[in-house]
Formats: sequence, structure tokens, C-alpha cells
Amino acid sequence: FGKPVTLKFPEHSLLEDIVPALRENNNGSWLARSDTMQLLIPDRPRQGNIGVTLLYCRSGFRTMEQQTLPTIGQNVFMDTVQNWQYVYRVTYTGVINERQSYVVSDDGTTSKLIVICNDSSKQSDDLMVATLISVQGEEQ
Repeated sequence: FGKPVTLKFPEHSLLEDIVPALRENNNGSWLARSDTMQLLIPDRPRQGNIGVTLLYCRSGFRTMEQQTLPTIGQNVFMDTVQNWQYVYRVTYTGVINERQSYVVSDDGTTSKLIVICNDSSKQSDDLMVATLISVQGEEQ
């Protein structure tokens, strides 16, 4: 369906650009720009769709932060370059300590979207998990 390019949070009128992940050469850690979502796909496709999609960012007014986390049950949308749209329903949101590990509940069948934005000033991560409910496109 094409490469993901934007993530939409309709309830908060947020539209985030999705870009490839950046790796720092010196120590191999992942970097985040302050105004975009970095894309990682750590799992193979599921039923012809993206399997697990991980988007990470720095928390702030240009991206997702604690005040703009969607609520459970809301839909978020990921658009692709070929005018397809992945529709996800939010199943979890929260704020965790940046040193705390988080394991996503996953049965291996449905596609998942995980968005995590680091807030270094609070030493926390703003987290959202959503499950794919449909894929919509011009050619349906």
C-alpha cells in the first residue's frame, strides 16, 4: 500500500510527518528529530498489511505529548504515498518512566501501531498502542 508518510490524530488536529529512523554513528543509538515521527518496522507483514509499526519521537508541542495523547477507543490514521490509509483504534495510552521497559500485548495476528515519544525534561515516555481495524484506499 506504499510507504507511510503521515500520522493523523483527529481529536487534537495533529498531523505528523513520518520519516525513516536515524542511527547515530558513534554509539549506534536511535536519534529522534524534534518535529517528526521516526519509523521502524520490527516485524514482518501480517495478512498483507504492516505487522508491527513503531514510531518514535521527542515529546513536545510539535509532536505527541502527555496532554495530546489520544484516548482509548479513538481512531488514528496513517496515510501512505499511494493514497492508502491505515485506520487504527487506540487500545492503550500512558506515561512511563524512560528507564522502564514496556512489553506490548500482542497475539501475533493483527497489526499494531506503537507510538512512543520521549520527554527528556520529565524523564518519561508518552506511549500509545493501537490495533489496525481497516485499510482504505482509492482502489477499493
